[in-house]
Amino acid sequence: MKKIKAINMCLFIFVIFFYILNTSLYSLEEKDFNEAIKQILASNQLYQQGLEYFNQGDNKKALDLFSQCIDKMPYHAYAHFYLANLSYIQKDFEQALVYMEKAVNHVDYMQELSTFIDQKKIGQIDAFRENLEDIWNSSNSCRDARAVEFARLHADKGESDIKLASQKRKLMMEHLKAHYFYFYGNILFQLKRIPEAFKGYKEAVKLNPQHASAYNNLAAICYLAEDYPAALSVLEEAEQNGLDELMNLKLKEMVYKAMNKPVEGILQEDLSKNSGGVLGVMRFALMIRQQDSMLPPLYENCYIVFDSDTKEAVIIDPGEKDERLENYIHEHNLQVKAVLNTHGHSDHTGANDYYAQVFNAPLCFHKDDADYYEKQPEFYPDEYRNLDVTSFSIKVIHTPGHTPGSVCFLINNFLFSGDTLFKNDIGRVWERNGKTTDVIRKDLIESIRKNLFILPGKTIVCPGHGKVTTIGAEIESNKILK
Repeated sequence: MKKIKAINMCLFIFVIFFYILNTSLYSLEEKDFNEAIKQILASNQLYQQGLEYFNQGDNKKALDLFSQCIDKMPYHAYAHFYLANLSYIQKDFEQALVYMEKAVNHVDYMQELSTFIDQKKIGQIDAFRENLEDIWNSSNSCRDARAVEFARLHADKGESDIKLASQKRKLMMEHLKAHYFYFYGNILFQLKRIPEAFKGYKEAVKLNPQHASAYNNLAAICYLAEDYPAALSVLEEAEQNGLDELMNLKLKEMVYKAMNKPVEGILQEDLSKNSGGVLGVMRFALMIRQQDSMLPPLYENCYIVFDSDTKEAVIIDPGEKDERLENYIHEHNLQVKAVLNTHGHSDHTGANDYYAQVFNAPLCFHKDDADYYEKQPEFYPDEYRNLDVTSFSIKVIHTPGHTPGSVCFLINNFLFSGDTLFKNDIGRVWERNGKTTDVIRKDLIESIRKNLFILPGKTIVCPGHGKVTTIGAEIESNKILK
């Protein structure tokens, strides 16, 4: 049994090493392993401290620590990446390029060392199994036999976990490498080395077809070069990969205009023709700037819903001030009676106070999302099955999941679903109040089936992001809700 304990200890040491290590060696051989470990251990604390200062905005200390890190380990791709970021912030693009070239060149370094460590751990498990066989063959004790059987199961699970983690890490590393090429392209673009920047972005989308920022920049380069068909092709490829809501819709509109294609439905869309009566519905895609400047702008759908006869209106989810909203309201002589929120996230509520004040209109949201707001609303939607704020009926449907207070508004044959239901998708959920994401997601799916899928199939679903759909289409094609 001492052998078993020894092998377990060895496995434990390698697991600890795996979590400590963030990089790998080219064509590693056995004799290089100990030296690699020494370099990692010597540089890792400096890297972690540098990352903390970088996240805190203390660029001077971060620069010093990342520099010390690569002094101890020249192949530290992570440290080179952040040094490139710091130079980029200072607009020293030449120096940023030097660091970024090293980051790109050394990124495979990490994957190779991780693979080597996995092989070492699996080798230790194999040695562990051999020791178990020795114990099995040399002992007649039932107690020893049970212990060996248990240890075999433990070893099999350990190997399976290592292989699964290795697969996940490989995908993660591909995405990381894609982001490195994307940032590499950004630096080259700043240096006006446009063909090379284009290649960087192409490599990024090759490695990660979900990299929306790289697609946006590829399309922008094509547009600036007046190669409008190529720009359109890039945008269409991105949309085919499900990136509709992450694409730069302003750029898309510019490309469409340059090709004399209709732009209706890109940045705004009149849905009134589908109302079957006097109800007017306008969708405006509002650009929300994200805190991380490396991320593409997020487009959020804000809706103006009004009675064409009485001119009474509501604004649903004004995530950002946009002059188009006020212009439309004034041009059509609308009277805003309320500002409604489907949920409390800032990309849907960012201009609440502005429009509530401009139009002297009350704010309405669900009480379970009250923690997202500084001010309390004048009334909560769950106090009413129908909101009596306009000449048209507004039914409130509570659909917790994306947030605790997420609701949908049913107005005639339009369902304003916020981030609860999208075209071929549903809202993202997070662990909270002791419930796992799996449980919350399951509850959300059941809520959609129970409360939304009972509506007529022709009901028009107006989501918080992306394109309009129908209840019938989602019942038919939304794979998540099957």
